[in-house]
Amino acid sequence: MKSTFKPPVSIRELTTVEEFAQCESLQMKVWGTGELSVVPVNQLVTASKNGGMVLGAFTPEGKMVGFCYGFPGLVNGEVIMCSHMLGLLKEYRSGGIGYRLKLAQRELALARGIKRVTWTFDPLESANAILNIRKLGGIVRTYYENLYGNSPDLLNQNLPSDRLLVEWYIDSPRVVKRVREAEKLGNELSPEDLVPVLFVQEATFGMPEIADTRLGQREKRLFLEVPRNFYEIKKTDPDLAWTWRHEVRRAMSHYFVRGYLVTDFGYLGGRLGYVLEQKPAEALDGED
Repeated sequence: MKSTFKPPVSIRELTTVEEFAQCESLQMKVWGTGELSVVPVNQLVTASKNGGMVLGAFTPEGKMVGFCYGFPGLVNGEVIMCSHMLGLLKEYRSGGIGYRLKLAQRELALARGIKRVTWTFDPLESANAILNIRKLGGIVRTYYENLYGNSPDLLNQNLPSDRLLVEWYIDSPRVVKRVREAEKLGNELSPEDLVPVLFVQEATFGMPEIADTRLGQREKRLFLEVPRNFYEIKKTDPDLAWTWRHEVRRAMSHYFVRGYLVTDFGYLGGRLGYVLEQKPAEALDGED
C-alpha cells in the first residue's frame, strides 16, 4: 500500500538568492511552463525588498515544495497586498500547505498595517474556490473577462482566461471567524433560502451540462452551480468547457451588476457552487 505520509513543512519568508532561485524553478515545475512564463529571481528579490512578500514552504531537508508571492498595490488611495501567485508541488497539494501559506501571508500583512489582500482565480476551479471563499472568507464582486488573453497551451487553447477577483478583508470579524472555525467548518452549505441560477443535468457521458440559465431571479440568496472537475471537461469536451465558461460568465456578470456578491462556496445536496447574496460588501465587515 502506497504511503500518503508527507514530512512536515515550515513556512518563512525567502531571504537568499539561492532561495529565490528555488522559487523560480518551482514555478516551472508547478505549472509546466518555460522561463518566459515565470516571475524571475530579480523581480522576486526587488519585490521582497520593497514591501512585497515571497513566502516558501520547506521540508526539514530544505526542499521548497510551495510558495506564495505578493506585492503592494494602490486602490483608491488604499495600500493593499496583491497576492499574485500561490503554487505547490502536486504531491503536496492535499495537506493544507496552501492554506498555511495564506495564513502566514495574512499575519505579515496585518503586521505591516495592510487590511486587504486581493488575488484572482478561475471561477470554474472548484478547489481554489473552496480555499479562497469557504476557508479563508474572501468575497467576490468583480468578474474579469479574458484577463490574460487566451492560453497558448493545448488544454486551455481557445478558452478565455476569465477570473474572479477575491477581496480578503483580513482583520474583519467575518474573516477572523472563518479562519478560526475552518477546521470544523466542512464544505456543506445551509440550503435555507438558496435559489438556483443554473439548472444542470448529466449528459450521456457523465459530464454536467447546463439545461437553463435564469437571470431573472430576485431572491436575496442565490446558488450558482459549477462542475466538480472542470479539468476533465476541458480535456474531454472543449465545446462543453466553452459553454460552461460562457454561462458562468453571463450569470455572474449579470448578478454582480445588480448588487450581488459571492459570500460562500460549497456543496448543496450533492451539487457544488457559489452562494451569491444581495448586500453591500461593507456590510460583511461587521459580520460574526
